[in-house]
Amino acid sequence: MMRFRISHETQYRYASPASESVGEVRLYPKDTPWQKISNRQLELRPEVTVDSFTDFFGNTVECFTIPYRHSSLRIRMTAEVETFPVPDPGAAADIPVGEARRLNRHRRIDLYQFRLPTRAVPLGSVLAPLRKRFLEDSQVLRGALLGLNQWIYRRFQYRPGVTDVSTPLSVVIAEKSGVCQDFAHLMLSILRTHGLAARYVSGYIEPNDPTVPGGAELTGAA
Repeated sequence: MMRFRISHETQYRYASPASESVGEVRLYPKDTPWQKISNRQLELRPEVTVDSFTDFFGNTVECFTIPYRHSSLRIRMTAEVETFPVPDPGAAADIPVGEARRLNRHRRIDLYQFRLPTRAVPLGSVLAPLRKRFLEDSQVLRGALLGLNQWIYRRFQYRPGVTDVSTPLSVVIAEKSGVCQDFAHLMLSILRTHGLAARYVSGYIEPNDPTVPGGAELTGAA
């Protein structure tokens, strides 16, 4: 079990006053069986009313409008999060890849969003330059996923600054380098191309290794 105190702040300053602002923020950590949220607050400056709704993916979305002129906008969220050990997926991860594909097809409506191509995650021919066959039906799912993760780690170089949020996956594959987001998109493309629903969740990463004296910086933490 671990306890975290989270503080997230975004500030906008305008060269000339903005006449109006309309915004949505997704800054509310989820309550799940493995993490509990307490003392969570959202503060806006200028102070206005905040409404909320739950989006398609189950995230709490808070929305606001500042209907008058303002020279700056400050959004600050604080919360305390208590985490608990996540149970091993057990038998769900120890089935053959072929069976996982069949289960995905049976739930294709529920999993539809997680099998589609996107601008960041194209499917199919974009993977041709890799010249590798992935995820055989007879492989055990757990081992196949860990093996794929290791293959990407060995074949691609972590190089900050060589890509940005708009860099196509085809360029990442051609250059065999990028950062965490690029490798996540590559793995998603491989899994979805081979009939497995997949997504990633973006969140906070511990920036320093607490087990190393001096707090050595962790790769990809930023």
